[in-house]
Amino acid sequence: MNNTGTIIRILGPIVDVKFPHKQCPEIHHILKGHNGNPTHPFLLETAAHLGDDVVRTVALSDTYELSRGWTVQNTGCCMKIPVGRQTLGRIMDPLGNPIDGKDKFDENRWTIRRDPPPLSS
Repeated sequence: MNNTGTIIRILGPIVDVKFPHKQCPEIHHILKGHNGNPTHPFLLETAAHLGDDVVRTVALSDTYELSRGWTVQNTGCCMKIPVGRQTLGRIMDPLGNPIDGKDKFDENRWTIRRDPPPLSS
């Protein structure tokens, strides 16, 4: 299965991506790409299926450097952020990257698209 799509339209934080026939990612799946520098990827979250194998995405990072024709990879999962004691007292960006100058988080990450824990008394 080909999980590679091509950017066809950029409207500010909204990016449309075309995929091969019947291979569109699911809603809320993350698409990842880079402009030749893999250490600075850009992320898109699938928001809608537009038809004709095109998905509308919302950019999770700046789009000012994006160009039509660039390729993106479907990661096959929703956005995940660090969880647990390692995050207590830490400051992170919305993608779960530390911005407080301390060490990176380990790989204990959970998807943000999950059911809430049950209420207990």
